[in-house]
Amino acid sequence: MLSLRGAAKAGIKRDDATFKPGGLSGGIAERLEQTWIVPVQSFKIGDEEIRNTQLRVSEIDLDNVDMLIGADFFLSHRIFVANTQHKLYFTYNGGPVFRLEVAGNQPPTVASTDRPPSPAT
Repeated sequence: MLSLRGAAKAGIKRDDATFKPGGLSGGIAERLEQTWIVPVQSFKIGDEEIRNTQLRVSEIDLDNVDMLIGADFFLSHRIFVANTQHKLYFTYNGGPVFRLEVAGNQPPTVASTDRPPSPAT
């Protein structure tokens, strides 16, 4: 999930016609946030590039954080959390990276390399 602030940094504007209603989303807190689904041509984390996907954007406010990585990402990757380094290492394991239930959703394509896992900070 990408915050509206993070989306704006990436050039995705809330008044864009590509914003589709995504319903309400919640987490640990009782508060629900409005979300939208937006198409994204390319999305890169470390050395991994995900093409032709969609991201969920929300009014979520997490201080200095612009994105939450959810279970859908973790299910399609091997993950190593290096707490002492404040880094997340991952490799693509196969399957859908972002699973958003939207009519006409095209499966994303992942461009990966034969390099070792990339750190993401």
